[in-house]
Amino acid sequence: MTKKYVKEVSHQLLEASDRLNRVIENLLDMSRLNSGMLALKLEWHDVNDLISVTVKKLEKNLAHHVIKTHLPSDLLLLDIDFRLMEHALSNLLLNAAAYSPRGTEIHLWVEKIGEIVKILVEDQGVGIPEASKEKIFEKILSGNEDGWNRSWSFDCEKHRRSSQGTHQCRDKLSEWGWF
Repeated sequence: MTKKYVKEVSHQLLEASDRLNRVIENLLDMSRLNSGMLALKLEWHDVNDLISVTVKKLEKNLAHHVIKTHLPSDLLLLDIDFRLMEHALSNLLLNAAAYSPRGTEIHLWVEKIGEIVKILVEDQGVGIPEASKEKIFEKILSGNEDGWNRSWSFDCEKHRRSSQGTHQCRDKLSEWGWF
């Protein structure tokens, strides 16, 4: 075995262990939320911190894409469970990276409209089939051979009620997906 081969296999094992860790975290969070054991830890956080921390942690996973952030210039505080929001945003970004062509842009938009704050992830993937849009926020929804996939780490309906947030799925254009 050459050093290059060992390094390559080590890198692949590290990536696989990261993916496995995320799957286990997703399953544990889903189980805790469904059983009522996962309580939200709401605290005030700057949305820019949420975005920058999440993107930084996913740096290696997003390396084959150009990440563009569109953040407010002023301080925008949200009363959120930082870990769960980071986790949900991570899932969206990882799916955007996995199902968009390499080298394409992934945009993160933060918009404040009145009292509502929207965090949007825009990618250049294949989009979401019309029939799947109703199921987008089910616990785990995987795609097919067309390459579409969406997975959530917790029951979004319960999270939506408990955090008073909303989740939306829509297409901007047929080639671009907004989540």
